[in-house]
Amino acid sequence: MQDRLRQSRGDKDMGFHLHLRAVAENEVRDDHASLEEFMSAAWDNHEAEYAAGIAESIAKDFGPLNDLYLAGPTLIGGTSSWELPIYGGRIVPAHTDRQSPFVILAPDEVATVADLLAGASFEALWQVEGAKLTAPYAQWEDPEGAAKQNYVAHHTGLRDFYSRAATAHRAVVKAFWY
Repeated sequence: MQDRLRQSRGDKDMGFHLHLRAVAENEVRDDHASLEEFMSAAWDNHEAEYAAGIAESIAKDFGPLNDLYLAGPTLIGGTSSWELPIYGGRIVPAHTDRQSPFVILAPDEVATVADLLAGASFEALWQVEGAKLTAPYAQWEDPEGAAKQNYVAHHTGLRDFYSRAATAHRAVVKAFWY
């Protein structure tokens, strides 16, 4: 299956992506093999699904974006929902260490994320974490501007994706392709 995933993505080392897919809750099968098949097919159709507003993906930067969101409780108090946009949800265990992990957010959790991101001030989050996220851009002409533009785009993409999924009362399946 891993070889098929590599071939289907056209990326021999599979890259490093967080792939999110909105889906009707009754269509989510709670087993790793079914999710691997579903998310692999979704990845094969990612461009069309992205255009339809039912998919989102982030290459490489999802870990640091999670760090940006974890600054949220510092700003607004002790809510634990800030882990939901990236890593949060119910983990579907893999059968081997070589398989990609999957995480499922139920529709009520998707609605929580949508509300959280809609009400989040990117500027306030950036004030707390921006310096750390800018470090990898040190050699760029405008490191802070480049980093900020990148993370604003990720934040906006996730905010809009979760909003559409919540409005449609969808669950979200997350695949971490490595």
